[in-house]
Amino acid sequence: PLIYTEVIIGNTAELTCDLKSSVPGDYVLLVLWYKDGETMPFYSVDARGKYMKDAQHWSDDKMMLYGRAHLKANSDKVRLLLEPVLREDEGVYKCRVDFKKSPTRHYRIHLAVITPASKPVITDSKGIEVRNVSGLYDSGTPLTLICTVTQGQPVPRVIWYEDGRAIEGLLEYLPNKQIRNVLHIAQLSRANHNVRYSCAASNSRILPPLVSAITILMRRKMPLLEVKIEKESRAVSANKPQQVTCRAVGSSPPPHISWWKAGSRLQASHETTSSDGNISYSSLTFVASAEDGGQYLTCRAENHELPASVMEDTLKLDVQYVPVVHLELGSKLQIAAIKEGDDVYMECNIRAHPWVTKVTWKHNGRALQQNSSAGIIMSNQSLVLQRIDRQTAGIYTCLATNIEGQGESNALALPVKFRPHCQPGQQTAYGASRNEAVTVRCAVDAHPATDLSFRWMFNSTLAVAEVPNGSISTSGWQSNVTHRVYQNEQQDYGTLLCWARNAIGEQRDPCVFSIQPAGEPSAPYNCTVNNITSNGLSVNCLPGYDGGLTQFFNLQVLQAKTDNKAVFNATGVQSGDFGVYSLDPATSYELHIWAENTKGRSSSVVLMAET
Repeated sequence: PLIYTEVIIGNTAELTCDLKSSVPGDYVLLVLWYKDGETMPFYSVDARGKYMKDAQHWSDDKMMLYGRAHLKANSDKVRLLLEPVLREDEGVYKCRVDFKKSPTRHYRIHLAVITPASKPVITDSKGIEVRNVSGLYDSGTPLTLICTVTQGQPVPRVIWYEDGRAIEGLLEYLPNKQIRNVLHIAQLSRANHNVRYSCAASNSRILPPLVSAITILMRRKMPLLEVKIEKESRAVSANKPQQVTCRAVGSSPPPHISWWKAGSRLQASHETTSSDGNISYSSLTFVASAEDGGQYLTCRAENHELPASVMEDTLKLDVQYVPVVHLELGSKLQIAAIKEGDDVYMECNIRAHPWVTKVTWKHNGRALQQNSSAGIIMSNQSLVLQRIDRQTAGIYTCLATNIEGQGESNALALPVKFRPHCQPGQQTAYGASRNEAVTVRCAVDAHPATDLSFRWMFNSTLAVAEVPNGSISTSGWQSNVTHRVYQNEQQDYGTLLCWARNAIGEQRDPCVFSIQPAGEPSAPYNCTVNNITSNGLSVNCLPGYDGGLTQFFNLQVLQAKTDNKAVFNATGVQSGDFGVYSLDPATSYELHIWAENTKGRSSSVVLMAET
């Protein structure tokens, strides 16, 4: 029998010849391959007197297609492979098998080489290509659709289908190897609306048909049936992009859909239509503001072919937004008149939807906590500060939180007027020798800091007396007194007291400065060596008596056993703590520490250390 097999041009063809025999003990002697009735084989496998695996192979180079054909054989079958297949390989191949016992067997294989057809191209009567959708057509008009296929061998079959059902067209075979199937519809009707016409080309059982299709749309005038805004929830978040979809059903032709908010038209909507043309969708992306709450979003659909066919749907906007917060001082308070000891209250005015779940407060950027004993009282949206002092002054904000986020108010600066008080960190001890004058400086903080007045008193072991104005000089928030020590220690050494006054009043606690006999400082004490490493250490001492003057500390490091060579110096240090670096490892050192002031230096404290 003739075996028919197909292969795509350029692929690999496999022609098989069966070598199995039903006679026991039988085996193959000779296999011969022929093509197209040739009397001479183009390939032979000679197994006479030997096993098939040791058989002698012979081939005609020309007939073996110059290397594109090769043979694979085993005890069961022999396969002729053609790779790649060309057009000229098509034909009838014969395989002859001679057995030792069985009669000679012949196999005939017809190899068909397939050149695939091109994808069909659909054009109208004017030769214009039509894709996907064609229309809109009026009822009663004729329609001609031409399906053209090029290439393909064997000649492809070109068939028209109407919604999957084969229909007849006029086949034309053109001289340029083109095939056309012309479909002519004398009169289109409503029945043709949304019908899919497809053209399929096929010339092989091993390839799926190539299909091009269009859908016919008729011009039909049908009113709208329904318009609906589709959104899972009415709630929208302010200042964030929101998407809504409007669905219009039943209009033909498809309606024009527009969006409106509070009477103003919105832009940038995207419209689509279902495959059957019966449903139209419009998607809108918009950003709502807090002020849009309660406004109506409208979707309007209009069939321009039917002026009376207008429908719309509305959505009342439920706009949720981060709280909008404004902080203000209590209405009865005058910010310029607030002073220490007053009670102050603030109102946190909130506009929010949904309503807030938490209200918090900040003072100078740090969270403020309820503390009734300290006079900090928080109630709903109010903050009460009782018996305020100068530390109460600063920047206040309130924060409100809901599911949309947290809103922070404006910054409210709260100034607090207060009596003068001593500036921290100023020198409070002065040393003076006999017949020596010292200038004592008194500096204060105050609000207001203008028009300050100062008074001084001197308290000795003999008496308390006001300092005469001639010894006082004042500039802004600072006052200086020149104090001279004479021969009488009991009368000239003691304490100077300084008070300042502003519009709020006189400071309650004076600034206190001691006048002491000046002399050399005492040596530092409790000195220890710490943190010893291979190349460094630290020294820590407690300061002794400063001699009534500002004292400084010094350290000198000597290398032992080398004539006390100085390897490190630190001078003018304000505390008794030193860090020593860049020492040699495994070395002994001698450390000298002393204090000094303007009157002289103390004795040295000597320590030993080894790295």
